[in-house]
Amino acid sequence: MTPRRVALLAVLVGAVTALHYFTSINQLPLHIIYREFYLAPIILAGLWGGRKTGLTTSLLVSLIYLPHIFMLSGAHLEMMHVDVEAPTAETYVGNFLALAVFNLAGFLAGSYADARTGYLKKSQTAYQPTTYGGDFLLCVDNSGSAQYAIKYFADVLGGLPGIKVTLLWVFREQDPANAAEEANLESYHDDQMSSGQAALESAREVLTKGGVPVEAIQVKSMTADNKSSISDIVLEELAKGNYHTVVLGKRELSKAEEFLFGSLSIKLVREARANVLSVKVPTQ
Repeated sequence: MTPRRVALLAVLVGAVTALHYFTSINQLPLHIIYREFYLAPIILAGLWGGRKTGLTTSLLVSLIYLPHIFMLSGAHLEMMHVDVEAPTAETYVGNFLALAVFNLAGFLAGSYADARTGYLKKSQTAYQPTTYGGDFLLCVDNSGSAQYAIKYFADVLGGLPGIKVTLLWVFREQDPANAAEEANLESYHDDQMSSGQAALESAREVLTKGGVPVEAIQVKSMTADNKSSISDIVLEELAKGNYHTVVLGKRELSKAEEFLFGSLSIKLVREARANVLSVKVPTQ
């Protein structure tokens, strides 16, 4: 923190303290207002200097304000022959709660500043990898966004030397409780496998046309039970394999749909250790 900022904090704390100690004890409402003014230098100290500075300032302010609390005691008022009603227990509780708020404000403001400083340092750190991985995991389904993502990948990265691609198809098991209503489980499973095989073959063809060698393409079909989500299966496969990047199509979801049903791309961005390439279908 710069000397100018330190001086400004000292001036602010001194000014608020002067308001307290040079205002008559009879003006209790004014003292309550002045007490809140201490939050300004405390918060500024935390934001400018971090948690340590924020807490140091809040503790210093607490020590400065503490004598004023005892000056309001009935015994002190009687000794000073001040004709004012002695403060109630609620007044003492309010003052000591204010001290707690001072220190909480210094802690929170300083913690925010430290977290922000750490984030900026991490984001500005230069990373120079010796090699870039060439193992890609492509999420395949019958949606237009997934098909567009595969075509995009083939056009942009299909000619990458040493590339290896795994095409992953994940389908959800049918709930046995609904089997009688829609179809039997065996038929549902066969339909899903057939649909998956067709989607995987179509994706393989797109990739080979884009320059990916046939021998560099691997296909996998996996099942998500009723207790697992598709994103869980993708994350599990990422953990088992040596993938550098996972590629998927991004579906257009409203905020409400995203909240209620979740978003595969958002969950992968947050939890996957591999890079995530989320391909958005251009609007017409």
